[in-house]
Amino acid sequence: MKRILSCGVIAVMLALAATGCFGGDKKTGPSPTDTGASSSAAGTAPPPAASGTAPSTETPSPPPEPSQNVLAGTGKLVGLVDNHSVEIETGNGPAVFQISQEIRDRVENWETGTPVRFEYVKETLQTGSGRVDVMRLVSIDEQS
Repeated sequence: MKRILSCGVIAVMLALAATGCFGGDKKTGPSPTDTGASSSAAGTAPPPAASGTAPSTETPSPPPEPSQNVLAGTGKLVGLVDNHSVEIETGNGPAVFQISQEIRDRVENWETGTPVRFEYVKETLQTGSGRVDVMRLVSIDEQS
């Protein structure tokens, strides 16, 4: 009888813990699974991503760490690919760079073909299918 009672108590505790982890009271704020679309439409930034989750595409990119090698380049702006990346035609061909909201706001009204000079860092991300190199712009200016 004690074993059945113990199992029942443990099952109730697990159910309560799971409810607390996965539930989200919309009155008190978004749950970690919310996309932040409603808050970004109101002009406020979504809450930062929880540890261990993918970073939100709407948060500004952090400045490069001292261990990262900042590279420079020039080219012609092709345009925004989506809300978090931009394409630049370089001497080596077209390249897509991840961008922060600040850089997006800066370049979204620039015309296609605008000469630019930029700084970026290369980052290697581990994915389910292997490692992927990503280039992230840290600055961009129109070139005279």
